[in-house]
This record gives sequence, C-alpha cells and structure tokens, in this order.
Amino acid sequence: MVNHGFPIAIAARRSGLSQHVIRAWEKRYGAIQPGRSGTKRRLYSDDEIERLQLLRRATQSGHSIGNIASLSTDDLRVLAVTDTGTRDSAPPDTADSLREASLEAIERLDGAGLEHILQTGLATLGRGPLMQRVIVPIIAEVGDKWEQGILRVAHEHCATSVIRTLLGNFVHAHSATSNAPVLVVTTPPGQLHELGALIAAATATDRGWKVLYLGPSLPAEEVAGAFAVSKADALALSIIYPADDPALPGHLRSIRKLLPNSPIIAGGRSAHAYSAALSEIGATVCGSIPEIVRALDAVRATRLQ
Repeated sequence: MVNHGFPIAIAARRSGLSQHVIRAWEKRYGAIQPGRSGTKRRLYSDDEIERLQLLRRATQSGHSIGNIASLSTDDLRVLAVTDTGTRDSAPPDTADSLREASLEAIERLDGAGLEHILQTGLATLGRGPLMQRVIVPIIAEVGDKWEQGILRVAHEHCATSVIRTLLGNFVHAHSATSNAPVLVVTTPPGQLHELGALIAAATATDRGWKVLYLGPSLPAEEVAGAFAVSKADALALSIIYPADDPALPGHLRSIRKLLPNSPIIAGGRSAHAYSAALSEIGATVCGSIPEIVRALDAVRATRLQ
C-alpha cells in the first residue's frame, strides 16, 4: 500500500531545511521515518514535516540534533515553547550540512575535500560559529567513532591534520596589541591530542589575547618557564585523551605548585574525568567555547582592576 505524502523537495521548502540535512538526520540519527512511494522515493506526511520544523527550531536554539532526534513530537513541541533564544545567528541547516559533508569527507579519507568544506564554512559562517557549530562537533564525533572502532586511526589522523592546520592559521593570523593579555596554551603531560588546545588558542585570539601556543604534552616545569618568560596572565590546558591517566592529577598539582597564583582555564572532552584534581588546583573548567570566552573575559577584567 502506498503511503501518500509530499516529496522531499516540498518537505525541504516547508521545513526550512536542506534536502541534504533531512536525509542526514534520517540516516544518521533516525530523527524521522518517511514513507516510500511505489518507486521507493521518500514521502513526508504533514506530521513528519511538522517534526522537521520543530527539530530545526530546536537546533537553532542551540540543541544538538544527536540529543533531540529521539524525542517524541509532543516533547519537541514543549521544547519549542520553553526555548527562548538561539546560540548564534548561523542558520542551523548550513552548519549541519557542513558538518555532515565534513564527516563524509573524513570517512573517505579525503583531506583535500575536508579542507575545501571547512574553508567554505569559514566564508559562510565566520570563525566563531565554524568552530562552535562545525569543528567542535566533528572532533567529538570522530573521537567517539575512533574509540568505538568505527573509524580507523587513519581517519582520525586525516581529520586532525586538516583541522590542526586551519586552527593554527586562525591563531597566527592575528596580531594582538602591545598591551593585550597573554595566554599560554598547551596540554598536560601525556595528553597528546592538541585540537582542543588549538580551539582555546583560536578563541583567545578572537578575544584580543596574545597567545603563546606550545603544542601538546608539556612538562610542568616547561609550562612554568614559558609562563614566566612571556609574562603571561593565564594558562589554558586541554584534556581530551586519555580519560584515565593516573599520573595526570600529579602533573596538574605540579603545575599549580609552580604557578601558585596564576589563573588556570581547563577544558576538553575528558576534563570531567579529572574534576577532583582540577577543583583542587582551583582551575576554571569550561565545557564549551562560550564558557571559554567567559573565563577569558573574567581574567581580563581582573587584570584591569
């Protein structure tokens, strides 16, 4: 029996989403289950189009499609009523399309294609939204799939290589003023994944900071030495992988001992695993780019007092 409905072009126009995003949300997240015509073409009912509209509104308000795709349509209606703002002005379907295209390029090990997609995103969205809406979710998803064995080490290296170059260019493209605050950015010993540190560095440069980026896995005494030489105002540490290093709390305590009064900002997907040690050293823990911005602004405000 044919399930009557609207073709995807109509669903895209009525929902405000691109056809690419609609297909991706169906395939990757199971957010909708359209019917099929006798020739296997997707057909969308009025209820399904309403669901797409609600999903679009929720992502525009800052919710991750991965977190809300399984909600019932009734729950999505409630979410639409309770949400009051958007995370940024970038159209969600644009960011989602870039993210999906980037992940597909990574799966093909197409580094040149990934670079082109991200450069297109840079021109379309700007640096801040590109990092927040595209690059950070890509890093998280590639990391998850690598840990689960879905992607190979080669896929992770392909993504890292392209994104590292892009973020490095962000950091070096800015020239701070002579009286700008100085931020030292690195990862603690044993933390070899540096993309989180580069995101923090790029975010700081956007806020007018002078950034001394030192790469990953720096011993405590080297961090302190660089901090002293650069006359830095704060230290940013990224903690991504591994999440179960028994030596890391000791490294964090060593850094605090050498920098007893300096602000420390910490973040990264595994920072929560070391929350006790980070609390012990008085670090400000950030779970998102907006939180990094707030932490940097707080340090800067204190510096100007």
